[in-house]
Amino acid sequence: MQKKLKELYIQYRSKIKLTENITLKEIYYEIIGQRKNSITVEEKNKEIEFTNIWTKVAGIKNDIHREFLYKIIHRAVLTGEKQIDRGIRGIDPQCKYCNRQFETFEHLFIDCKELRMFRTYVIQNGQSEDPNFEISKKSLLLVEIKTELIPIIYGYTHTVWACRHFGDTLNLYKLQMKYHKDQEIYRKYN
Repeated sequence: MQKKLKELYIQYRSKIKLTENITLKEIYYEIIGQRKNSITVEEKNKEIEFTNIWTKVAGIKNDIHREFLYKIIHRAVLTGEKQIDRGIRGIDPQCKYCNRQFETFEHLFIDCKELRMFRTYVIQNGQSEDPNFEISKKSLLLVEIKTELIPIIYGYTHTVWACRHFGDTLNLYKLQMKYHKDQEIYRKYN
């Protein structure tokens, strides 16, 4: 996070006025204000205090896992919708699981009917550790998620993301196996 903040500061330093007592958070919000047409996850969810979330993410030891969850929280994974927004040509923006809906973040990770059984499996797995565990917009922001449940969120999101191009060869069993492997790898390196 600090590396990313430093890169953004270097990019926008001519437009940011530093004072003696300015905090990193204030610098971050100054940078956000300089970015055109960009609404951040913090701006969309002003009712949520992100300090605890960023502390959880900063505590993830593995850079690849931390970066992936950071992208999940910021809704920055490259879905069909994002590819169209960025002007990428020659892609099919449909959901690769159902092939009926536009692939948005919410559709892919929360709403896709083809992933309903897999989501149910993951929720039941998470409820063995926390009876209130669910997969929702808030849980994918890591809001009120216990640290021991982060491997479940990582396993779920990474499995859905990584397997979406496997098409017809994918079934519930394969998703479950990949999910458990992703969780195991996360726990091993964090």
